[in-house]
Amino acid sequence: MSPAKVTLSPKELELVLNRDWILTKNDIIGKVYALFGDLSEKYRERLSQHPRLLTDDPGFRSPKIARGEQYRGLPWVMLDHPRFFSGKDHFAIRSLFWWGNEGSITLQLGGCFQQQYAPVLQQYFSNSAHTENNRGPWWLGTGTDPWEHH
Repeated sequence: MSPAKVTLSPKELELVLNRDWILTKNDIIGKVYALFGDLSEKYRERLSQHPRLLTDDPGFRSPKIARGEQYRGLPWVMLDHPRFFSGKDHFAIRSLFWWGNEGSITLQLGGCFQQQYAPVLQQYFSNSAHTENNRGPWWLGTGTDPWEHH
């Protein structure tokens, strides 16, 4: 087996020798975690004001903040609160910080939840899509993969 012949470009070598940029990135990710922790508390407060939205079902788990480095090659942080994933049935409000892109908040519905809430959402969009109070821009995704956010 021959040894790998890897060379770094001048720009790559500059980044390797400069630790400040990666430390700054780590600081930013930490701040996003803190922001999502605060957002999760706000969600918890709002949900407590609407008891009919709460459920004793053990499938509705506590909030989850996760992170990764390779969503389409870029770092990301995500908050799911509330969240329920079981087979084809899923319900989540997903807040996503995706490095180099806009942040997003997604209502993810599948299975029984999609059937339950589709009429209400259709009515909302038909009543508000062309009014001065429109809270857009809205992007409606109807894909089959709940992990696609671009």
